[in-house]
Amino acid sequence: MRFGQTHMIGILAAVLLVAPACGKKSNSPTSPSGSSSSSSGTVTQGTMTASINGTSWTSVVPAAVQTGGFVSLAGSDGVTTLAFLVAATSPGTYTIPGTGSGIGNNALITVGGASWTATFAQGSGTVKIDTLTSTSVTGSFSFTLTPSSGGATGTKTVTGGAFNVKF
Repeated sequence: MRFGQTHMIGILAAVLLVAPACGKKSNSPTSPSGSSSSSSGTVTQGTMTASINGTSWTSVVPAAVQTGGFVSLAGSDGVTTLAFLVAATSPGTYTIPGTGSGIGNNALITVGGASWTATFAQGSGTVKIDTLTSTSVTGSFSFTLTPSSGGATGTKTVTGGAFNVKF
């Protein structure tokens, strides 16, 4: 396994472990700027949506991490988890497979034990970061992911992806 893939898996694992903790109870009637609250009092850290094989998908609790020159986002609707990582320190368009420092750019979808990926070796994609600050990231994404493990079959096509998430 190449360093880029190892690095991506580590960061994505951290994001996926942190994502459930990003929702928190709020006892105040107002939510922090840029977040929203439901009737249950759960405060979200932003939005992450897409169409996966033509079906609308919305993350319940998206999460983002910016570290070591990488930006990683992950979200789940409770069934399907979508995550990606790009070598990015500023707004711009980043491709999978990447080149140079972007060789580790990757995307992942998991459903149960099955997974589909876009990496330097398979699949493709684009992440466009519109804004990147020390507190949040916004942009869009699209991917074509191929089966990688757990009995995954067929291709997963992600279109119309959008994110607006706090770190």
